[in-house]
Amino acid sequence: MSAGKVLAGALYGGFVGIASPELLSVSYSALALLMVIIGGRGTVWGAIAGAAMFTVVTELLRAADEWRMIFFSVLLIMSMIMLPRGIVVPLLAVIRRAPRGGRRT
Repeated sequence: MSAGKVLAGALYGGFVGIASPELLSVSYSALALLMVIIGGRGTVWGAIAGAAMFTVVTELLRAADEWRMIFFSVLLIMSMIMLPRGIVVPLLAVIRRAPRGGRRT
């Protein structure tokens, strides 16, 4: 187990205030996977962006609780089709290709 996973579990357990087997359920694992896939695999910023986006969308869909999982399923399918590397990885590529500095004369 990596140190990052241990740290994340310790912080989450302290945040919730209890460590119980429900924290290791399939739904929590699927949500974490969804965050990473949407944000972008292989980058820390991708996971952070996916978690932020997921949290905002969850709060926006709080009123439509019965439609939330359908929306997340569509979001996951569309992101895997349209952005297979996630949101952050293509953005980082665009930023790296952008010209730097002023015009040369």
